[in-house]
Amino acid sequence: MDYIKRFETYLLTDKNASPATISGYVSDLKNFVNFKGEDLTDITPSDIRDFVAHLTKTGRKRSSINRAVCALKAFFKYMKEVEKVFQESPAEEIRTTKKEKSLPKYIHEQEIQDILVAAAESSTRDRLVIELLYGSGGRVSEIAQLRVEDIDFDEAFVSLFGKGSKERSNPIHEGCVELIRRYMEEYGITSGYLFPHRGDPARHITREAIGKIVKRVAAKAGIDPNKVSPHVFRHSFATHLIDNGCDMAQVQELLGHEDISTTKIYARITKKSKQASYVKFHPLATKSV
Repeated sequence: MDYIKRFETYLLTDKNASPATISGYVSDLKNFVNFKGEDLTDITPSDIRDFVAHLTKTGRKRSSINRAVCALKAFFKYMKEVEKVFQESPAEEIRTTKKEKSLPKYIHEQEIQDILVAAAESSTRDRLVIELLYGSGGRVSEIAQLRVEDIDFDEAFVSLFGKGSKERSNPIHEGCVELIRRYMEEYGITSGYLFPHRGDPARHITREAIGKIVKRVAAKAGIDPNKVSPHVFRHSFATHLIDNGCDMAQVQELLGHEDISTTKIYARITKKSKQASYVKFHPLATKSV
């Protein structure tokens, strides 16, 4: 009895699963059959754990392994509830592994300087957007919805409203404060959104518009626009602070992270950067015993 074929039909007709999901699940199940054998009516949890260990040893990515586990869970649940082959699914207790955390993308300080030079030769608005993204470490949404009333011109601070409308106050440099004043005078802004929507002043600039500004200025600086996004400035802000000795707890507060473990990922970036620099520049880095 071709249980996999019947499971495929079940996913399509009963679960309305997408073609991509069905194809992925069937591929994973066939791999399981190749590993364990044709008989799918006598499978134990140990068989599934052995398969997961096999996938790990052969270098499969965690995301790929997790998909295979999901496929097996769905299949053996079907075998239990629809085909009535099992009283308990052998995949019931199998857990997916933690998803690998990818390192945030950032750009080097010299590239930031090149972008700032290019921004200085752009419109005052574009320059200010770049200055605030990198200078405050704000999320693109926080910069987009920034209001004139959120700026403390005397103390050089901006109030940023993050996830869950949580407020934090971040410093900006004096040059940025002066740039804000100049921008407001040039664009006739006295209150409300600092970057109003061009079509409707009652709304703020869109995230997409800020993204276009960033890529335009990056291209002007001779940097591949595909390497740069508003969030890359935030990542660069954090990475450069830690590179230059800033306390991790302070970086956490500046970024508005609830959990410091989220901030610690930037330490992994700087460690990797330092190792690459050591290998490249230190005379003993490639010396063998």
